Amino acid sequence: MQFGRCYEEFEVGALYKHWPGRTITEYDDTLFCMLTMNHNPL
Repeated sequence: MQFGRCYEEFEVGALYKHWPGRTITEYDDTLFCMLTMNHNPL
């Protein structure tokens, strides 16, 4: 059984509803950058 989609399966302008929805905040971005040592914000 395969879950998710590959890059080629996505379409420009398509809407994908999923649960649970979540909005990425500035704190999430900062935490991700610190954890991955990535200096480029999302």
